[in-house]
Amino acid sequence: MPVSKPTLFETNIYLPLLSNNPMRDMFTEKLLSRFEGRKDLGKEGLYERYFKDEGLDKDLVLECFEDIEFDFCIPVGVLRPEDSMTKLTDRITTNNPFLWFWWLGRNEFSGDNLLDDLNWKLKQYGTSDCWKQINTVNDLVCAWCGKKPEERKG
Repeated sequence: MPVSKPTLFETNIYLPLLSNNPMRDMFTEKLLSRFEGRKDLGKEGLYERYFKDEGLDKDLVLECFEDIEFDFCIPVGVLRPEDSMTKLTDRITTNNPFLWFWWLGRNEFSGDNLLDDLNWKLKQYGTSDCWKQINTVNDLVCAWCGKKPEERKG
């Protein structure tokens, strides 16, 4: 019987991040500026436009989108399959030393959390050794859904 991963709320370490924290909002604005000028397609729209033809399970794709939204606090509909993962994971800079300290931790936490969740998925599918690098959003979604790199269409 497979062991289920604890939910975010069962771990309790995520609860402070759910508050309406103004520092988190400034972080989100800076991160969103990397996708400036893009239309937010929403989760469903992003799936329909870019991932449906890939033959990926819709529920798994939406689960991946939920995880990205939770970890990075941005609407996933601004992402595109060809986006480099560094657009999400590169450090966000500020000249304010207090914000820098907060944002550095937030940035590190977001990327690490997403990676931990992805590693959990890869172990479930037995595809850990297949994915040497996750370079793009498309790579992330395909890996999350159990595809091997050579099975991708795009």
